[in-house]
Amino acid sequence: MRIPHNLVRAASGNFSFRQRVLGDLHAVVGLRRIKRALNTPDTSCARMRATVLASSYAQAYGLLRERPHPATSPGIE
Repeated sequence: MRIPHNLVRAASGNFSFRQRVLGDLHAVVGLRRIKRALNTPDTSCARMRATVLASSYAQAYGLLRERPHPATSPGIE
């Protein structure tokens, strides 16, 4: 079975999830890359957990893009 690019297997055998934060959100999120331990050595379980995390982060990024940022809010000079 092929392992997705956002899954990394540690020396312990457990998988971790990694995702790059897009450039326009670096300042808002405060990170360039998100890393989360999935606490499982099972590939299929890690894939499901990674899919849930990726979906959650995509939703959060969408919400962050919708709200005005202090530096770009109209009326602030």
